[in-house]
Amino acid sequence: MELSAASFITFYEFFWLKILEKEFKGHKLGGTKTSFSPTLWDWPIDGHKERMLQLVKGKTNGKNVLYYHRIYRKCKLTNTPVLVDDLAFCKALKYLGYQTTLDGYRSDVDIKSFNVEITNALYEDFKKEHLNNQITINDGVSVPAMIQDIPDGEETAEQMIKARDILGAKSVIIQYFQHLNSGLHRKAWDLMTPNLQEREWKNPDTGEADFKKFAMLYRNTRAVTDIHIFQLKQIAAGAMAAIVYYIDVVTVYKAFELDHLKSLRIGQLNDFVKRVKAFKKRSPEPASGKLEDIEIFRLFNPGLSEHLRYKMAMSETDLKKLSSEPDDIRTQRLCYITCHLVAGQWLIHMITETKAWPAR
Repeated sequence: MELSAASFITFYEFFWLKILEKEFKGHKLGGTKTSFSPTLWDWPIDGHKERMLQLVKGKTNGKNVLYYHRIYRKCKLTNTPVLVDDLAFCKALKYLGYQTTLDGYRSDVDIKSFNVEITNALYEDFKKEHLNNQITINDGVSVPAMIQDIPDGEETAEQMIKARDILGAKSVIIQYFQHLNSGLHRKAWDLMTPNLQEREWKNPDTGEADFKKFAMLYRNTRAVTDIHIFQLKQIAAGAMAAIVYYIDVVTVYKAFELDHLKSLRIGQLNDFVKRVKAFKKRSPEPASGKLEDIEIFRLFNPGLSEHLRYKMAMSETDLKKLSSEPDDIRTQRLCYITCHLVAGQWLIHMITETKAWPAR
């Protein structure tokens, strides 16, 4: 039978994840558990390849255990309709728990209607199992309608895949910031790709990603609120990007010498120099780096103490010496975030903060 590329992609990804769930209990795919790896089909555990051969074998496709994976790759590369063995496809649907009479598939069946019907069914079940449980919307989180009513027609399957990707990427971004808001640092950590974890929080001693460094970054975070997601779009197959605005509430320690620096004028330059020298003289040296190496622009940032604590390893005791009382500040942040689809789960792959300066 002929299936649209979108219909087959929806089918294959749901099928792949179901096999992973049913067949690999107690086993690990290791590094192959990404991008719907073909290794799933012939993984060397007792009798697995033979079971997969029986599941894949149809009337015309011989004994190729990678049959579905090759069609999947073609769909991803060309986005054109594909021919699928009737009997093999019927076996797969039954494995997924669908009642089907496709064994006696007839050439007069309305292919267009069938594509829409089967894609709808697969998509709804995929969403229930792999997306719905990820979504928690709290007050203060702005999320536009994630999936609109999709009309029947040739574009239905393609639109549903696009809607699924939008839903998945939005949900992981929302979860990430909600976990930070709740202090659930480990859960936020688990929503990032291993590449991002290692790239940003590598331990130089072990060469591996260090969760403790990540948790330390957000130790003084009191709240993450008013999350808004803009311009969410696909940038590549299995990759989405968005602009995210949020308010970050952090406990900081303010040095009185640097208070109200933003109100100084050019004519008060000497006063600025005196304040900075007084601050430097009174401040303990951080464990990593020197105060004199701090960029000047950071002195105007109320979050200076967070830079001293996290980047320069100044102790909490020394930070408290800079201020009589800690203070909670609200900072508006704008980030560019990319998400990647990894083994059926959307994960955050890059977070880049964007500096926003007023035009006037």
